[in-house]
Amino acid sequence: MKTICFIAPYNYSIPAIQGGAIETLVQHLIEENEKEKKFKFIVLSTYSKEAEEVAKKYKNTKYIYFKKKKYIDKIFYFLFRLFKKIFHAYLPMSFRFKQIIKFLKNNREKIDYIIFEDGMSEMLVLVAKVFPTEKIFSHIHWDGNPDKKVDNSFGTLVPVSDYIGKIWCEKTGRTKESVYVLHNCIDYELFSKKCSEEQKKQLRDKLRIPSDYKVIVYTGRIIEGKGIKELVLAFEKLKESKVLLLIIGSATFGIASMTEYEREVNNLVTNSKKKIRMAGFVKQDDLYKYYNICDLAVMPSIKSEAAGLVGIEMQAAGLPLIATNIGGIPEYTDGKSVMLIDYKENFIEQLRDGIQELLYDSNKMAYMKQCAKINAQKYNLQNYYENFKIMINKFEEKNNAR
Repeated sequence: MKTICFIAPYNYSIPAIQGGAIETLVQHLIEENEKEKKFKFIVLSTYSKEAEEVAKKYKNTKYIYFKKKKYIDKIFYFLFRLFKKIFHAYLPMSFRFKQIIKFLKNNREKIDYIIFEDGMSEMLVLVAKVFPTEKIFSHIHWDGNPDKKVDNSFGTLVPVSDYIGKIWCEKTGRTKESVYVLHNCIDYELFSKKCSEEQKKQLRDKLRIPSDYKVIVYTGRIIEGKGIKELVLAFEKLKESKVLLLIIGSATFGIASMTEYEREVNNLVTNSKKKIRMAGFVKQDDLYKYYNICDLAVMPSIKSEAAGLVGIEMQAAGLPLIATNIGGIPEYTDGKSVMLIDYKENFIEQLRDGIQELLYDSNKMAYMKQCAKINAQKYNLQNYYENFKIMINKFEEKNNAR
């Protein structure tokens, strides 16, 4: 049985009781491994008392926790970005990474492979000093600041989309032979759950949604790259009157704490003549309830995204999806359940036309709903674990053939 060590991100703990997209993906692997027992996992994670308690139930995963040094960490990360921007140089390492490197140095004989999940890919240079480079996998969830020095510090690149992998390879010269694309997964069973008619009515009443209105949903952060402003402007141009836009995301803070972009979106919503509801933050476990009262989902990104995870969650709920043909998003579609729109000059008009077309075509909506669930099922937890096993086995075979 191979021992695999995950170097987790800084922000949240694993088990992923506090959330976090990357932490949740690692958690999914841990859960599936508990059933199949193919590997021994070690997780190097940020400490939380709650996570430490939950961790006790896992028999095939050992957790090593590092406590946050709140103010020291803040100063380090500020100086790290500053040095990188001005001097194009890296500070040696944070207090946390000193602990990680020490652990790896003392336990390298017990570890077969390292999966680097941390966003600070620059730290791979330090990891490579105490562990064999060829046995390090860099799992990147964004472009990861491609850098040749960093690239020489690990053996296998594991991007969440072919799109992200190509960016890295183009900027570093890495060959595709040492790249393994591991598409993200979702908890399909959670997002495909159904609510009763009474539960739907209660939620619609809570959100003040008229019973005869169709609902378009957006889920995500309220930041410029997500295209939420463009969606609101497209929604304003719809001919259909009995339709409501439901925005699920973190833009319901006090006005004083909003970013300028959030204030701009808030003003558009406040001054809109159409019905728009801001649901604010909704827990992951409750999202399916909101999707149950919706008719159509929109993912209007205007900046390239590594993957289309939210889009897959919406499809698992049986929602037809309109998404931007950008970044890694198209890789998570099947051409049947998603309407892809190119991001160009008349994007807002195209978005409006796409929404309008589906709202008036019930047959197409019904077909897309059916295809959506089939497409989303490909990204379930079991398939993710299987793909992870294939990745490790491929490396083993290649290594044994040398």
